[in-house]
Amino acid sequence: MKKQNLDYDKAYSELLKILEHLQSDDIGLEEIFSKLQRAIELTEFCKQRLREIETVVDKLKPSI
Repeated sequence: MKKQNLDYDKAYSELLKILEHLQSDDIGLEEIFSKLQRAIELTEFCKQRLREIETVVDKLKPSI
């Protein structure tokens, strides 16, 4: 996975672009496969980042 300067917002934006591309009529099987692999990587990255943020927020809750 490309991790250079990747953050949640960039990953989510890329996921949306992949979704748009997959919904187009002009996409071949190999490209679909490639895009799906990237989408899985980005989804895992986003889930992990959300877990990390949730942990930090949970730690802050008692002080709020």
